[in-house]
Amino acid sequence: MKTAAIELVDQTPAIVPKRSRLYRMAPINPFSGFVESLTSYIARLSAAHCLPLWVLVTREIAPLFSRKSIVDAPNGHCDLVGKFGAAINGNNATATEAVKAVESLTTQTALRNLTMLLAGDDVAATPLLRSTQAWCPQCLQDWSESGQELYYPLLWSLVAVQFCPTHQRALINTCGQCHRTYPPLAPRLRIGHCPRCNSWLGCSRASIQPESSPCFRPTPWQLFSATSAAELIGDLATAICRSGTPATYFGVNLSTIVQQLFDDSKNALATYTGVHHTSVCLWVVGKQKPSLRALLLLGYRFGVSPSVLVLAPMGESEPTLRRPASAEDDAVLRPPLRRIVSITMERTLRAALDNPTWPPSSLRTICTRGGFHQTQASSRFPELARRISDHYRFYWSEKRRQGEYFMKIVVRSAVQEVCLSGEYPSLSKVIAKLPSGVSLRDPTVKAEYRAVISELGLDIRPSKALVTASAKSTRPPHNELHCVQQVSDIFAAGGKIMAKFTHTREFAESWGGRRDLNPRQPDPQSGALTGLSYGHQPAAIVTFSAACVKLAPTEAAR
Repeated sequence: MKTAAIELVDQTPAIVPKRSRLYRMAPINPFSGFVESLTSYIARLSAAHCLPLWVLVTREIAPLFSRKSIVDAPNGHCDLVGKFGAAINGNNATATEAVKAVESLTTQTALRNLTMLLAGDDVAATPLLRSTQAWCPQCLQDWSESGQELYYPLLWSLVAVQFCPTHQRALINTCGQCHRTYPPLAPRLRIGHCPRCNSWLGCSRASIQPESSPCFRPTPWQLFSATSAAELIGDLATAICRSGTPATYFGVNLSTIVQQLFDDSKNALATYTGVHHTSVCLWVVGKQKPSLRALLLLGYRFGVSPSVLVLAPMGESEPTLRRPASAEDDAVLRPPLRRIVSITMERTLRAALDNPTWPPSSLRTICTRGGFHQTQASSRFPELARRISDHYRFYWSEKRRQGEYFMKIVVRSAVQEVCLSGEYPSLSKVIAKLPSGVSLRDPTVKAEYRAVISELGLDIRPSKALVTASAKSTRPPHNELHCVQQVSDIFAAGGKIMAKFTHTREFAESWGGRRDLNPRQPDPQSGALTGLSYGHQPAAIVTFSAACVKLAPTEAAR
């Protein structure tokens, strides 16, 4: 008797891991001082998917934010693609939301270590980050020659770090070809290349100035800041990996330093380090977080690693060494005040009034150029300071008023164009007629659109045009009488707009004299006001002529 073989089949359902919408890429150099920043990680994600960075950010990451206004849907603008994107690398709510969004798209974990969120309550949120991207040209060149993947470390995003700790070269943030800066999330960012001119940002060692050059030789304080910041980032990431949120010992350690070196006098510590005495008192009791630069300064002045100040308790017997500031050392948080002669201050202010610049400079700008503070100028010469401030405020208030006026003209022109085409001036149709510089997110533009619709007696709710010479809608009208009434309302609206714009040609021709208010002569004043004027002169665009309206019923209506 022949026996048949029995096949055993495992019917246990297979465990399928959760699929991610984007590639599950691993960060570069995690748990080290040169860990990749979150903005660099997003840029590498966009390159891996062969997408421009602005497409990935606007369509995938930004919609996951709780603040929906971060994306302007009509114009497609995203606040993250710009200087606001630098906050993604910080220690704030924006970085928290960005981490959650990218983690949900990639199913990658521990992405908070790519931002300064790893500092937690140890470091203040501001001032912390640069508004523009910085890089070390020699690092990029070395990584490119060795075949490593290019990225931007989180260390380069910190405003307290001015030099590369590896090559001891100054970090730069300006392209050598186009001499322009760019934000960390530029719309068309390619790591290692300028998003403006697409030039390579690295350079060989031969093209770099020698170490003997004064502008490329870091001071002991600058070198300590770079190396200690990198060490702090790595130690914080390691401590979070081991024990979650590590405890902070900054207040206890600062009290130990005050007792050992300054006889329990917080004012003496504040005077020595150039910190306000109130800040020192709040640091000790834990009511205020120190900035990154203050943390680095304290570590430099007392010979203690900033990681030790934050993550480990200092014993009372542990020695601390004070380092006196040398002549080339700028290890202070606030520069010392300089005594300014009143005569020099008065001459500077009067010269600014007698020979004003155009556009006028603010009081703060004038005082900064003169080497003194605006508070000193306001207290010693209140009348001169008031005249300068009034002149500055009047200019900008007048420019704002002129800009709002021309925005209203542009909106009315767009509504009239839509009406003359025989269509209802819906929101989408009016937006299509507006130039790129005008957005309905502007309260003035939105209010003017609603006012024009109300003046014309039309319903604010958008509706499809029922009849036009080239009808786009395939939905048949309910009846012919309603169709004719809708068309008559639309063309009557066009007639009302035409009547309101008959005076614009005379107004435009009467302009002159003041070049800053003339949209046809933008030099020397440039901006949104003059930019909106080109191509939107109401006298040239707003016209009205009788149109022959034909009813075009669809096949179903026939």
